[in-house]
Amino acid sequence: MSQPQFSFRTSRGPGLTVGVLSILMGAFVIAIGFGFIHTVGGSGINAPCWVLAVFGGTFFIAGLWSIFQRAAGEGTLRASWMNFVFGLLVMLAISIICLWIGFGPGERLFVQDVGIGVTPTTRPVDPTTGRIFFGIFGVLMSGATVAFAVRQGRKLIRRGDKAA
Repeated sequence: MSQPQFSFRTSRGPGLTVGVLSILMGAFVIAIGFGFIHTVGGSGINAPCWVLAVFGGTFFIAGLWSIFQRAAGEGTLRASWMNFVFGLLVMLAISIICLWIGFGPGERLFVQDVGIGVTPTTRPVDPTTGRIFFGIFGVLMSGATVAFAVRQGRKLIRRGDKAA
């Protein structure tokens, strides 16, 4: 008697469930950012609504990406362009958030977890150090995003010219 064979194809991406959950998480954060969902003690959110929208949008875009990957197919020019656009949007979002944390107006509070075990504590960290870290990472990420856009964009344009 033969047993049924189950195959888990990992080459087609994370799938519908992960995509839908990521979209829901992103939409939830966007709704909080724009005030559609009120938080208890809303004064604890020290970021403008557009920063929360960019943060939630990153999850939203990643969810769409995982769903569309299954529909676009593999190795096609359409799939390559879709991957380029979604990847570029996620990289832009990360750059924008880090640049705002590093160089944006207002005070920032950075904390460090100290200790391990059941009751770890936190302590504040120098805001200047946190801003420097995020500022440097934001600049580096912005450079990587521009390099990615130029390099991959040129490859896809050349690939599209060959296909035509």
